[in-house]
Amino acid sequence: MKKRGSGYRKKIMLIFAYIIKIQAKFINLINSYVMKKIFVSLAVLFACAATAFAQPVKGDMMIKGSIGLSVDGSIPYEELGVKYSDANNSISVAPSFEYFLSDNFSIGGTVYVNSIWTRNKAVSDPNKIVARDGITEFSIGFNANYYIRMTDRLYLSLNGFLGYYNIANRSMMNTNGSKEITKNSGNFALLSVTPTLNYFINNNWMLTASVGNVAAAIGKGPASSKANNYYLNADFGTITLGVGYKF
Repeated sequence: MKKRGSGYRKKIMLIFAYIIKIQAKFINLINSYVMKKIFVSLAVLFACAATAFAQPVKGDMMIKGSIGLSVDGSIPYEELGVKYSDANNSISVAPSFEYFLSDNFSIGGTVYVNSIWTRNKAVSDPNKIVARDGITEFSIGFNANYYIRMTDRLYLSLNGFLGYYNIANRSMMNTNGSKEITKNSGNFALLSVTPTLNYFINNNWMLTASVGNVAAAIGKGPASSKANNYYLNADFGTITLGVGYKF
């Protein structure tokens, strides 16, 4: 009986040792799998961190484009016993190109086209007066831009522009069916600075948002005027959205 009991205990011990060995292998397998998962996860995180830092560097080139759209109108209002209604609409397009001379400074070229059309109608006037204005702005020139890093993805840029600016105006006054049309245009040298936020979605694509600008211009106004016209303006109420690609 003792021999039998001793052999039985040996078998039990062997079984327990086998189970422990299997558990050890299983635990090692799990640990190996977990470590691999952790390694892969860390690699992904480091890769994301590396691509998240979308800093422009010397030699980079950038193409940007912005579109501005404004639709404005008023409900009929009364002035000196006459009811009026107004409508003001505009659309602008501004493609640009930049080349980075350093990590923070770029130069390039910009084209800007803006079309504005307005209407002022005397609703209750028996003469049925309607005034319409169409304004077209065009500019082309050089840009110089300084980028200030705020976060890994967000940059504030001060976009300077120096170039040619043309404005053409066409006005029509319709009084009881009789139309009177006048045209004017002006050519100016324009200097402006536009603060712009640039958010990099990834290392190449970005979204831009500019808030107005500060501008100064000098040149000839209407053809009927021989005097130089001076222009200075600060506008921080117009928001223009755009998109850009860095390569």
